[in-house]
Amino acid sequence: MQSALLSYGASVAYQGAKPTRPNSENYAYTFKKWNPSITAAVADVEYTPVFDSIKIYTITIDDGTSKTDTAASIQFILPDAPAKDGYEFVGWYNGDEKLGMPGDTIQIVEGLRISAKWEKTDAIHFSAHPRFNLHVQNRTLQIQNARIGAAFNLLDLQGRVLHRGVVNAPVFSLEMPNAGAYIVRVGKEIQKIRVK
Repeated sequence: MQSALLSYGASVAYQGAKPTRPNSENYAYTFKKWNPSITAAVADVEYTPVFDSIKIYTITIDDGTSKTDTAASIQFILPDAPAKDGYEFVGWYNGDEKLGMPGDTIQIVEGLRISAKWEKTDAIHFSAHPRFNLHVQNRTLQIQNARIGAAFNLLDLQGRVLHRGVVNAPVFSLEMPNAGAYIVRVGKEIQKIRVK
């Protein structure tokens, strides 16, 4: 608590740290304003901080290997999914409702149980006539003629996913982390490429 003696009509200014209020089990609090509104000194006044309350929801994340509880309010960014040998990650779900992919922001209106879902992948096969083209210059991989909306993965030769995404343009580029051999998968089509 701070108090001060001011001349009649002097400006009132709070000099302390921004007021805080501890979070409760279900709410977080942020400072909103002073009550009453701060005006010039014309009488003895006691100012009280007013806080906005933000509902906090419990989100249980089941990534297939462990379960984690976290708190969120209003918006939540979906986490990265762990790799699962022989499977392709298809999204985060709440029951049968797909919420999105890692990095997507979802709106929170209630507590959720978010579960990772995978689909078993077919054995990797190389097409003699792939539907997309690969070009390498230095360590930049350019992918052309890939179907827009198709999922793509960049894998090392051990099958570890190094980069994943969705094709959103007929031509796009990826920076390769190192020289070596890689596998590029677009949809169900696979190509192997060497980067020098």
